[in-house]
Amino acid sequence: MNNGEDGNLKRPTQIVCKLLALLATSISLSLLAVAGWQLGESPVGKVILMGFGVLSVLGAHLLLSLCQKASINVRVVAIVLWLFCMTYVAFNHASFFLLSQQQAGIRRVALVDQSLSKAEPVRNLTAIVSDQSKIKTELAIKSQIRCGNGCVTLRAKLTSLQATLDVLEAEADDVRRWHRQQDRQIELQDRVRDDPVMMQLAKWFGVTAMQMGLVKSFLFSVILEGLACLCWYMGLQSRDLTVPLPVTPPVTQLVTAVLDLEEVGKADDTESRPELNNQVEELVKAVRAGLLPLTVSAVRKHCRCAQKKASELKRLVDAKLSAETQTC
Repeated sequence: MNNGEDGNLKRPTQIVCKLLALLATSISLSLLAVAGWQLGESPVGKVILMGFGVLSVLGAHLLLSLCQKASINVRVVAIVLWLFCMTYVAFNHASFFLLSQQQAGIRRVALVDQSLSKAEPVRNLTAIVSDQSKIKTELAIKSQIRCGNGCVTLRAKLTSLQATLDVLEAEADDVRRWHRQQDRQIELQDRVRDDPVMMQLAKWFGVTAMQMGLVKSFLFSVILEGLACLCWYMGLQSRDLTVPLPVTPPVTQLVTAVLDLEEVGKADDTESRPELNNQVEELVKAVRAGLLPLTVSAVRKHCRCAQKKASELKRLVDAKLSAETQTC
């Protein structure tokens, strides 16, 4: 009955651990499935990578918990496989996060591209400057001509050349303005392509934004996979620990501890000798199986009795175990 009550107390903890483990495993499975779909080239390759990712997640989360009671050789193999599974899962997490950041950067850059309203100029600045040089040269030559009978024609020609020069200057200003706008756009694209938080952290630590992204994905993998492994381990272990201890009739031994009436009276005046013997036998079996440490506090918690009786029971169990050891 005592073990059943302990199991009832541990059941909420077991439920919480399993819920957290299921949530973490579901998130990790989703990430590995999406990463496999992104990394695969053909549909068959995508499906294979998704399945392998799911298998790696299940191995990373459940392998150690399922092998905790296996032999030492099996546990060594399980640890090696677990390390490989965790490495593959962490690699896919990094791929997923870096690809997600890259796609988010592309979307932000596309929004910046829409802000460019003016089209590219028809002529480049070099051609315009060359025309300006020619017009200025011709204008200088015409200005040196002395005015005779053709003054009206000369003035008209000079006015036309000056107007052409003004038009070319305005066209050159438009081209320069367009280039400045292009430079600002490229600078803005460089700023919005990466996560601003990652960029600031990269400046602080003196690394690149890509390296900070790898660190971020590694931390995410440690949190997610570590939480999943721990919760599965605790959930499955708590289930095993809540199994009630078997209560069997006392087994007659060749040499047994003598429980006289004086010891029974010290343990509990209201306790009968057969019931006390049953408690001692149950404690002996639990200690042999390694389920109960032979301490006063452990005996008191197991039997739910007073400190004085727990001390007496511990002494009797110790005496019985010592007697059996001497007999062997």
